Amino acid sequence: MGILRLTVALVLQLLAAAALALPGAGRVITVGPGWDGACDFASLTEALARTEPGLRYEIRLLDQQVHQYRDNAVVDARTLVVRGGWESCSDDARRVPGGRSIIRSGTGGTVLSIAGDGVPRSTRVLLVDIDVVGARTAVDGGGLRISGGATATLLRTRLRDNSALIGGGVLIEGRNTRARLGEGFVVSGNRAQLAGGIRCQQGATILLEDGVIEGNRADRASDLSISDCRVR
Repeated sequence: MGILRLTVALVLQLLAAAALALPGAGRVITVGPGWDGACDFASLTEALARTEPGLRYEIRLLDQQVHQYRDNAVVDARTLVVRGGWESCSDDARRVPGGRSIIRSGTGGTVLSIAGDGVPRSTRVLLVDIDVVGARTAVDGGGLRISGGATATLLRTRLRDNSALIGGGVLIEGRNTRARLGEGFVVSGNRAQLAGGIRCQQGATILLEDGVIEGNRADRASDLSISDCRVR
């Protein structure tokens, strides 16, 4: 009987992990400065605008480049891998060891919204080696807002120096919305009235594998606040 319970538990864990997994990268899109003629686009905003619903993409950002938005960036009904820290836009480029790229809000609004359409896993996003900074918004969700049944995986992603009404670093909300916080994930130095670091609510799920959540400020719940949220 004990073996059966263990087997069932293992199967449930594997199913949960599979639900958060991303398929192959798909088409590669490179983003870098205009002087690098090998880059597909000079801005992440333009690159996102040229992606199509239902398809898979890997967007590569050059090392130490700051990608700034005039308007809030929204990812919906797409499967994207966004990787920072690439040495160039050439086909044979490699990632710089320890390299990172920065995504910054140009207007102070939510830096990146990952929004599902209500259908579970219709929107899937993986962020790797990215810093998300610069939100100064009076609405909910500063650095990231993950909602509507979207699935987001954050690896070596840092949310810092963002502020919002609720969820200065990241807001995760809605049924079937899932966020996997994995290797090297950091939420620090963010601010809000409620949940300076992370706010999870309205039936969302957090898979907390690794990371640091500290040094955030709020009137209530400085680092982590949950309400109707499953944490695994």
